[in-house]
Amino acid sequence: MACKSLAVGVVFGIVAAAPPALAWGPEGHALVGKIADALLAGTNAGRHVDMVLGAYTLEEAAKWPDCVRSVRKEASGDFKFVQDKYTAPCKAFETPDEEARMEDYAKRNWDTFPYRAGHGDHEAYHFADVPVEHGAYNPTGDIGISDHDVVHAINAAIAELTGKPVPALFSIKDDKEAILMLAHFVGDIHQPLHVGAIYLDAGGSEVDPHSATDADADGTAGGNFIMVGRSGNLHHEWDTISKSLDNAVGALVTEAKSVPVDQGSFASDWAVAWASESVAAAKNAYSGITFAGEGSHEWEAMFADRSAYRKGEHAEQEKRIVQAGARLAAIFTAIWP
Repeated sequence: MACKSLAVGVVFGIVAAAPPALAWGPEGHALVGKIADALLAGTNAGRHVDMVLGAYTLEEAAKWPDCVRSVRKEASGDFKFVQDKYTAPCKAFETPDEEARMEDYAKRNWDTFPYRAGHGDHEAYHFADVPVEHGAYNPTGDIGISDHDVVHAINAAIAELTGKPVPALFSIKDDKEAILMLAHFVGDIHQPLHVGAIYLDAGGSEVDPHSATDADADGTAGGNFIMVGRSGNLHHEWDTISKSLDNAVGALVTEAKSVPVDQGSFASDWAVAWASESVAAAKNAYSGITFAGEGSHEWEAMFADRSAYRKGEHAEQEKRIVQAGARLAAIFTAIWP
């Protein structure tokens, strides 16, 4: 990709210090999978997904790539799944066979390209960092786009399921692994701050980066470096969905049935369209906020109307969760009509 070097510049700088970017959170990811499960029930695609996943539903599968983040590379060179503060949602995968699958996936996707010291390259599959000023995800190359970002991860998993060559940067062992990836990454791409990024100078003014050096200096790591209150950050706030959504699954499934899913040529265009939607949604997510520099790669968010912001945030979260569930189901329906 033309802009691979730009993306690598961002990886070495910003990401090296960033906390884990966990789009939605286990509750949001599970809800995306639950919506897709309901839409696929009784269909040919649903039967194929059930056959491949075996004991797991998409609701459970959607958590898997975040569970893989808890696989550590030990000094011996071995890979080991280690229970930590992030693994509470991972109980379904804590069996000898499934822990071995996570460890094997992490090993195969650990050192494919330079990412973040002490972390597997697979962590980069979860996001992109397109400047919100650019308005869309440009598949021919841009700041914050790489050939191993969330768009490319989705397309790699689709390639595996459709019998096409998987790009060399991704190692996908089988169809089960591809479905585990899709169940999660389709959720990731619909979280606005996982694709659209704001870049700020030291004082908190918005800037449009034009080089890897600019992006490295001014990146907010998808809002992880933008503090909200004393202990939160803007990215985490957008990850966290209201409990009321999980109590309204029936209504969300009904909404999902009306979501348009045909967005250009299947596989080549769908993920790009979804990423572009998220860039536009991220621009709105950063609106109504001013930023104050608080130190190196740290800013404070100040809201013009906090109550109105939260109301709009909740509405956008619901919209994007519903779209993700509908589109996850649509991928499998396109593969197994």
